[in-house]
Amino acid sequence: MIDYMNCMEFPVVVGEWSLATTDCARWLDGFGVEPNAPKYGVSCPDPIDDSFLTQYASAQLNTFERGLGWIFWCLKTDNYSEDSVKWDMMKAVENGWLPSDFSGELPTNVQTACDDDDQSSYWY
Repeated sequence: MIDYMNCMEFPVVVGEWSLATTDCARWLDGFGVEPNAPKYGVSCPDPIDDSFLTQYASAQLNTFERGLGWIFWCLKTDNYSEDSVKWDMMKAVENGWLPSDFSGELPTNVQTACDDDDQSSYWY
């Protein structure tokens, strides 16, 4: 979808994403509001391991890099509970879930996605 929107000259910037998989971070749902995750059988803190978070981050970055950019939810959170660090870019880099250098060149298939799509028989 991001490739399609970019090819149709509707630039895409993905805003406010994180590595959180629940709403367990303090005050995320509002001041003094309890999280909804436990109501659905998900414990707080969510017992997700580093390996999953690294893969999850990679999948999101590989998708979002197809657009013109992305914005991580928060550079730094004010408390470091087990759940709030998933909203904190500095902690995500420190924990190895996100790379420390985002300036690497995009894979060729991402760079040529629009050109490749123009050659597709789907559009003709």
